[in-house]
Amino acid sequence: MTSLNSSTPIWGDSPRTSGISAVILAAGFSSRMKAFKPLLPVGGTPMVERCIDLFSDNGITDIVVVTGHLREQLEPVVRDAGACPVFHPGFASGMLGSIQQGVANIRPGQAGFFLLPTDIPAIRPATLARMIQQFQSDPLRLLMPCFNGLTGHPPLLPCDLKNRIMALAEPSTLRDLMAAEKDRTETLAFHDRGVLMDADDPAGYRRVVHKVRHLDIPDREECLSIVDQELPKDHPIRNHLAQVAMIALKLAHAVSDHVNVDLVIAAALLHDVRRMEKNHAAAGASLLQDLGFPRVAEVVEQHMDIELDLHAPVQEKELVYFADKLCTRHGPDIDYHHRFRNCLEKTPWAATSIWKRYENTRHIQARIEASAGKSITKILAD
Repeated sequence: MTSLNSSTPIWGDSPRTSGISAVILAAGFSSRMKAFKPLLPVGGTPMVERCIDLFSDNGITDIVVVTGHLREQLEPVVRDAGACPVFHPGFASGMLGSIQQGVANIRPGQAGFFLLPTDIPAIRPATLARMIQQFQSDPLRLLMPCFNGLTGHPPLLPCDLKNRIMALAEPSTLRDLMAAEKDRTETLAFHDRGVLMDADDPAGYRRVVHKVRHLDIPDREECLSIVDQELPKDHPIRNHLAQVAMIALKLAHAVSDHVNVDLVIAAALLHDVRRMEKNHAAAGASLLQDLGFPRVAEVVEQHMDIELDLHAPVQEKELVYFADKLCTRHGPDIDYHHRFRNCLEKTPWAATSIWKRYENTRHIQARIEASAGKSITKILAD
């Protein structure tokens, strides 16, 4: 097996694509997990394979996986997933040597490389895509992803750092080298909590598995991150979003056999995120589509005008639509009939659309009550 100082290349002859490589660190003992992390299942595949796919799905073909502990079990999986395993004989000494082993074996002539521990597999592909795009516009910068002001993984580093990384000796670390490069380091903010999530222990592993299972739906913290980006801190619509989410959650629990509760919460928290724009439902849906959340976008787009399928079970979009109609600026109010009458009196020229929304609201209420086996009043009181 190639050693750290070997002059024998281990890369193949596949053509350079993006000019970016990836180094995945998978050499450790997994001592806190009490199980071998790289081979634990995440989203139906071994964790290390998920990390490999994260890069290959973004067009990266030069992917090096540094192995050590249980290499005999890990390396066939790495090869089958399309990456190149590189054994680090001194893996027990710590992470710096593994980093150096990986960096030494990336394809020559590359512009940069990602560095990712294998226990951080819950990152969205769109996050890496944006990092690649940003790096290609300025390939001498160090890029760090962050969520809510906290930097995470994976950094994307220029290859002009390779020699300095190889020259590091303990107690120095890669973090020390990067701190010395702060003048050319750029932090990129993402609505992606996965950049901070590691499966370092059983509790962290469970959180990562859940996150990957719902990767196309932003969780509560990610929704609030989007809201913070789009709405001023003191905007009154923030209270409305929280109220709609609270009611939608109660409705979802009442009919939970039929709906994705995470999708309901996300759509409720984000349905008016572009409220200050004309045709805010379509504008909000467009934003969420661009962020990589098409299912949430579909619900948000219909929170004002909805198309009902009366032959299907209650759907997430109906719960968000109905919860929105129950919320006023003064708080939840189940008497939407009175409000629709007032709206008709004030804007008679819009009678057709107002009447359609009222009829949809009544139909949805009946469907929810039939599915839950109790009244809306009872559902909200529970």
